[in-house]
Amino acid sequence: MRLGRKIAVFCMVVGLVGVASIGAVQAADKFPSRPIELLVPTAPGSGASLFTQITAKAASQALNNPIDVQHKPGGNGNVLANYLMKQPADGHTIGLYVGSNAGYMNMPGFQTKVEDFTYVAQIMRQVHCIYVHKDSPHKTIQDLIAFAKKNPGALDIGTNKVGSVHFYNAEAFAKAAGIKINNIPYAGSGEATKDVMGKHLTASITGPFTIITKPEYLRVLVVLTDKRLPQMPDIPSISDIGLNYEPLQQIWGLQVRKGVPANRLEILRKAFKAAMEDPEFKKLADEPGNVAEWIDTDKFDPLIHRNHAAYRQALIELNLIKK
Repeated sequence: MRLGRKIAVFCMVVGLVGVASIGAVQAADKFPSRPIELLVPTAPGSGASLFTQITAKAASQALNNPIDVQHKPGGNGNVLANYLMKQPADGHTIGLYVGSNAGYMNMPGFQTKVEDFTYVAQIMRQVHCIYVHKDSPHKTIQDLIAFAKKNPGALDIGTNKVGSVHFYNAEAFAKAAGIKINNIPYAGSGEATKDVMGKHLTASITGPFTIITKPEYLRVLVVLTDKRLPQMPDIPSISDIGLNYEPLQQIWGLQVRKGVPANRLEILRKAFKAAMEDPEFKKLADEPGNVAEWIDTDKFDPLIHRNHAAYRQALIELNLIKK
């Protein structure tokens, strides 16, 4: 074989090998390459679980790839965080970030840190409310406050776990109203709701959309925000009753283990942002107290770090943790 022909054949082989190598790299970098796990820190039936199921279904259609919702309750979010940290940082495992994590991750015994994760985006937030049984003698929030002032420490308010947004909001409301309460943490807000329905608990705190579905049992007294909700114009806000403070709102967003490549984060952001246009998602977003609000990584990630620092200070002031 002549030298020129040998060189031509060699170049052709090298070229084919190069093309094959590029194809192999592209195939290896295909994302997602398998079903994505979306982890929820609560049990099935919770508001967070409902939100996740609806959002995952819509996002999977945008990705053209399955998203499997996995419930990882327990340890005030510790179970989910520990599981997430054991998975590869490849974007195939996502955790639902809830606002209560800002408290939980500051509590003793939480095994991961806020710095271990990238906070991809906020999708929705939820206003809380205080509610009672429909037959409660406390017909208004003023009635409830008057009872608490007359009987310091006798008012039981059921909340979620210590460190949760629910727990914090009960303490902040009591401080602003000048009353003493018995803040009773439950394993989940659903359990507190059951006790209010059974008349075993005077009042509780959660998102209003889960309460108005049970009008035969429950009645909302106040929404913990400075303005009335358009869907509930007859229910007063805290400013309507003369209270001036900033209640926390529950955040629902996405978190991944730190180290997921930027191009994969972008694919996830696009899919979950597209999910917000889904009719079923929009229906959920229209429920009282729910606010669909997309916040991208560049703002959401530093927001979560600020929230954790602020929540830590609040927990110190509540004597729940030490400096």
